[in-house]
Amino acid sequence: LITILSIDIQRGTYYVAAVYEHHAILHPNPTAIINRQTALQLMKRNLDIYEEQVINAAKEGAQIIIFPEDGIQGFNFTRASIYPYLDFIPNLDSLTWNPCKEFYLFNDTEVLHQLSCMALKNQMFLVVNLGTKEPCMQSDPHCPPDGRYQFNTNVVFNNNGTLIARYRKQNLYFEYAFNTPPEIDYTVFDTPFAGRFGIFTCFDILFYEPAITLIKQYNITQVAYPTAWMNQLPLLSAIEFQQAFATAFKINLLAANIHHPDLGMTAFGLLLYIYCGDSITSHFSVQRCLTAWAVFILFIPFLQARKSSTDTAFGLENRPHMGETPQPHWYNPSTNP
Repeated sequence: LITILSIDIQRGTYYVAAVYEHHAILHPNPTAIINRQTALQLMKRNLDIYEEQVINAAKEGAQIIIFPEDGIQGFNFTRASIYPYLDFIPNLDSLTWNPCKEFYLFNDTEVLHQLSCMALKNQMFLVVNLGTKEPCMQSDPHCPPDGRYQFNTNVVFNNNGTLIARYRKQNLYFEYAFNTPPEIDYTVFDTPFAGRFGIFTCFDILFYEPAITLIKQYNITQVAYPTAWMNQLPLLSAIEFQQAFATAFKINLLAANIHHPDLGMTAFGLLLYIYCGDSITSHFSVQRCLTAWAVFILFIPFLQARKSSTDTAFGLENRPHMGETPQPHWYNPSTNP
């Protein structure tokens, strides 16, 4: 299903975004130890569905698409059982890498390769969540005993397939397979159509770090937000919490949730959602009419970065000084290929 909503705004003041609520194909026993090839076969089934949705969104003019948390590999793994599903991701501060064109540079990057090629073929920015691994030295005081970090990671590809940003989830929700990053990631990326985006994941939205610091310190007005939100009444349903967050901070929150109604993981009566912070009426809802998936495309008003903040509304005006502004991971299309 492709759903399009046109907002009556002037030409040049909007961009076209898509979010996809994905019914992930899951391994029947996520705690089972399997090999890399078997893991890749399962993930490819989800990735092939992703590719169909990218193609559909591209036909409707989407410039960016956001996919949900855990949509490629699933969830409820142990640290050992998730390992075959993890891609290696290099330090993006030290190189520019296009996995589609340069797949030979690193091992265990098959998922990143397919995603990069989707972005390249369809000339679209992709925001995708997956599991990643990074080796570490025992001299690192935070290095796990097995010599590697395992992260719940969002990656961003630009419209030529270059991997331009990485965010490692800070606030894990009973995700024992993953590590908390040794440093908080404040990740932003620039686009030619909507300026700068921030990015964080699911449970992060309930915490000051990194979400509020990211919005306040870097004047973020567009947020890409993969989530696997499990609705819990009365205060933790996806729609009410995420719309309140977007409205309070006057941001566009592009939220993509996974679709598993039996676990309470949906947009809670909606198929999918993009919250536009300048107007409550711009929140678009689709009553539940499907049982599997949908991709939603919206013309989103472009919000200019601003110096004012919502400190008073959140009682943050008396917050102690945080020290130096944390340095974000960001990409400027004018200075990178």
